Amino acid sequence: MILLRDAMRLRESQEANIIVMLIEKKESEKAWILRVDDPSGEHRIIAPKDGVSGDSPEQLLPDMVIGARVVKSGEALIARELILPDLAAERLEKTAHEAFICMISDIHVGSKHFREDLFENFLDWINREDDPEARNVKLLIIAGDVVDGAGVYPNQHKDLEIFSVEEQFKKLAGLLSEIPERVKIIIGPGNHDPVQRALPQPPLPEKYRAILEKSGRSLIFVGNPAWIRISGRIFLIYHGQGLDDVIQQAPGFSHSSLERDLGEVLKLVLRCRHLCPIYGETTPIIPTPEDMLVIDRIPHVFHTGHVHVAYAGSYRGVRIINSGTWQEQTSYQRSVGLEPTVGAMALISLGDLSIKLRRFV
Repeated sequence: MILLRDAMRLRESQEANIIVMLIEKKESEKAWILRVDDPSGEHRIIAPKDGVSGDSPEQLLPDMVIGARVVKSGEALIARELILPDLAAERLEKTAHEAFICMISDIHVGSKHFREDLFENFLDWINREDDPEARNVKLLIIAGDVVDGAGVYPNQHKDLEIFSVEEQFKKLAGLLSEIPERVKIIIGPGNHDPVQRALPQPPLPEKYRAILEKSGRSLIFVGNPAWIRISGRIFLIYHGQGLDDVIQQAPGFSHSSLERDLGEVLKLVLRCRHLCPIYGETTPIIPTPEDMLVIDRIPHVFHTGHVHVAYAGSYRGVRIINSGTWQEQTSYQRSVGLEPTVGAMALISLGDLSIKLRRFV
């Protein structure tokens, strides 16, 4: 592995491996022109449309870190192979745990579109002692947007049933008080919750945590994203704001196609090894000394929300979940053709990490 600067000093037809970040790409008739950089400088790589193995140049997004096998040709570097960071395949060891974990997100308490009736159906189910799955639920994970907030977007007041954020949290506390005492609750924030918008987000402020703690339930507040270890299983909980940029920038994806394509969107994020691989688009990111959005280890479970479409699958041993929403289709979602999965919950076995998607309708 050598620096880009040293690759430009190679002899004619000599090969080398480099790691670079993509600045931009342009398509010509016969090749993709990739402008890339690394700590030593910036240069172009030519990726012929009929001569590159590995990952397709078409799928590469700005700011992605990629590996490349290149050959020197005149003053140019020609790509022979392109490789995303990706995941190593993981082998899951089953355990004897009989416990289940419920995973939900995007409740949006306070919105006129919040389906409280469906959420009450969920609460009725989780309290059933005659249901072998429900009675063995030990943990509920909520991946953000627990309330609808206020001032999140222009004219939001027209969509609110409860205008005060404090009152929204009081309503949420009442709902959480109906969760059985045997169930611990982990709560992370999303872009509608009253925390900073930029990633990574801190846990909910003390003011609102105190309201929720009046529910009398065992609550654990985490940031976004959050890495959590549960009985030896590693969970990566991420609300999912950066998914919007991936959906808008990657070819073939759109909000109207998420029911079909969301699994591929989430796999692409894992293959990038970064929760928000595109910088400077619609998702604000704090420039911290250490990038807290890098997927620097391989989780057993990757749980997201935000896009309001439910999905359950796996990639190289990682269980991938999007837990849908409890909010009916909004006017914005209607304008982009997004059909939300309303009243959704993912139920995962702690023993073998098998997943069931369930809807309470």
